[in-house]
Amino acid sequence: MANGAYLHVNSLTTGTGAVVSPNPGAVLMRVVINTVGATSNQLTLYDGQSTSGKVIAVVNTTNSAIPALEYSLVAANGIWYTLLAGTAADLTIVYQ
Repeated sequence: MANGAYLHVNSLTTGTGAVVSPNPGAVLMRVVINTVGATSNQLTLYDGQSTSGKVIAVVNTTNSAIPALEYSLVAANGIWYTLLAGTAADLTIVYQ
């Protein structure tokens, strides 16, 4: 497994959208759900610098049966996230 950088996301970080990596060609390695969210909380990952980018994934963060999601994909325009609706999950987004 290659080393990577990470971004910790939870109820104290912005849910409406923030950059994970601004670098073209960033590699989204995995998303770790440290603590599940509640009340329909969902993480959306984008290939881009805002919510106008192409959607990579929409993750139901309330599912405790899936502690981590592996991606290993190249985001041509960088990586952006939103964590909306309900009580926020505690997540670690790993990227290169």
